[in-house]
Amino acid sequence: MSVIAPLLAGFLETYPRISLEMMLTDKILDLVNDNIDVAIRIGPMLDSTLSAKKVGRDVFQLVASPLYIKRSPSLQEPGDLKKHDCLVFVPKPAMRSWRLKSGASRTTFEPESKFLSNNVSAVKALVVEGAGVALLPVSNCWEEIKAKRIKVVMPEWSMEDTPIHFVFQKHGFTPPKVLVFISYMEQKMRPLFI
Repeated sequence: MSVIAPLLAGFLETYPRISLEMMLTDKILDLVNDNIDVAIRIGPMLDSTLSAKKVGRDVFQLVASPLYIKRSPSLQEPGDLKKHDCLVFVPKPAMRSWRLKSGASRTTFEPESKFLSNNVSAVKALVVEGAGVALLPVSNCWEEIKAKRIKVVMPEWSMEDTPIHFVFQKHGFTPPKVLVFISYMEQKMRPLFI
């Protein structure tokens, strides 16, 4: 998530005796076997052997670059997506279909992908370059939206909100550095999510 890195600098300044190692992956890692203190997971919590602290909710929205929007047909409703180059982020097979909602309305769109990847950064890079429209987590596009390199299109349509959790090993003693990290990051991240 592009919102995380700037917060880490503040954490390291506040807690200079703690060092961090960060791994970025779309795969769900095993915290015990991979020796990971804390993970940030987006989506419903499935593993009851872990402790989890909810930070907020993220939303997937349709995004495109201003250049792409300017040269492409109008995007007013989900049916218009048929006329567009779709860049598809598929972290799991169920996300091959775009399940969109607007108020009480629901629709499923099966994009013919111009580009498909399980890596959000790769899809986002193509969006920024004007290659098409994608359904991406707003938390991952925050900087590009703020800098106007990409825009949310059809803002009234989105996927169901997705919970965001800090996940850590469940045992009798949680190391203080883990508790401090979670507390600090939760305080800083909570205002950024719905």
